[in-house]
Amino acid sequence: MFKKLSLVVLIGASLVSCNKTYNKAMKSTDKDEIFTLATQLYQDGKYDLANELYEKISTSFVGTEKSADIAYNMAQGNFNEKSFRLAGHQFKSFAGAYPIDSRAEEALFKSAFSYYKDSPKYDLDQTSTYTAISELQGFINSYPESAHVAEANNYITELRQKLELKSFEISKVYYKTMKYKAAGVSFDNMVDEYPDSKFREEAMMYSLR
Repeated sequence: MFKKLSLVVLIGASLVSCNKTYNKAMKSTDKDEIFTLATQLYQDGKYDLANELYEKISTSFVGTEKSADIAYNMAQGNFNEKSFRLAGHQFKSFAGAYPIDSRAEEALFKSAFSYYKDSPKYDLDQTSTYTAISELQGFINSYPESAHVAEANNYITELRQKLELKSFEISKVYYKTMKYKAAGVSFDNMVDEYPDSKFREEAMMYSLR
């Protein structure tokens, strides 16, 4: 009981300290102080608060080294907060804006990986999945010698398998609802688009039926 109470007290104290830091920064007009406090919040895992402060001063550091740090930290913060689509956009913007930065390659990979993380279950809309495949392939084309290439290829394979499954399941729905002509065309198209699919033989059998 005492341990639980102590933990609650510690968490409460941490939140109060965090809020004081944030409130102090929001009232400040010193951009360097705000940057320091925002970075402290970022390092403490308070990504939403850090990003609000970074946003406040982002234009004040344009053309400086801190501008790149702000852009990268905001992208990473949004990724850590699971705002994957926003993070993907921000990481890609970073790679484009700072191509000679030592983090440019990593940022472009993280952009593609963010879109991969945004890809939903196979039975939902797969727009994000197509985007992820495109972005992962774009990374491979940009950095063919990168240590991340094998990982990127694995993600592409995984995403394509998701699309295969969706295509196969849609075709089966046509078959089960006795829309046989549509089912035949759908199964044939699936086999053509995914010739190495693990569903190939089963799809061909359905098509023959």
